[in-house]
Amino acid sequence: GFVAHRVKQRAFNQRFGFRDYEVNTGYVEFFYELPSQVTASVLAGQYLAGDKGMTLDLSRRFKTGFRLGVFASKTDISSELFG
Repeated sequence: GFVAHRVKQRAFNQRFGFRDYEVNTGYVEFFYELPSQVTASVLAGQYLAGDKGMTLDLSRRFKTGFRLGVFASKTDISSELFG
């Protein structure tokens, strides 16, 4: 799949204002259904900070509809900038 958004940062006072920050985000997603209701997906694209990278996501869906999973992301943002 493919997802794209144009997003704008909200003001800190939560009164429907905006800050001076806009960015395009989006990614391409590939997913595979494994046995036991486990889904593996890989996303590649641009994130909210404008950094580019990939995310690996593994999750399991239970009979109740509840989904539980883990994910890890690696982007091109430096550790000095990110912390």
